[in-house]
Amino acid sequence: MPQLKFADLQVNQPVDGAAPDATLILDVDPSKPMRLGSYVFRLQVSDDSGNLSEPVEFKLSVVDEGKPVAVITGPTRVPFGRSFTLSGERSRDTEGGTVAKFSWMLIEAP
Repeated sequence: MPQLKFADLQVNQPVDGAAPDATLILDVDPSKPMRLGSYVFRLQVSDDSGNLSEPVEFKLSVVDEGKPVAVITGPTRVPFGRSFTLSGERSRDTEGGTVAKFSWMLIEAP
């Protein structure tokens, strides 16, 4: 069974494995993750006479499914008639992405 680090895999370079093992194991280093997007793999097999199959393709999508974490900081008490600031700057994306939008809403008032 061929096993290699995904970072060592090269586009358009075959990775051969001998039968009967029909698997390819790709180890992804969490500190060097695959980029988001679509990856297409191709498989072609040959028999013991050297005849080649038609190639088949498999599409894999790497997606960011980790939800960001919203964090609000600000004063818990404000003097009557005074302005105040709430901040979402400590909010973060758990998958290493970037927070792209802050949507504020007042949901309760006296």
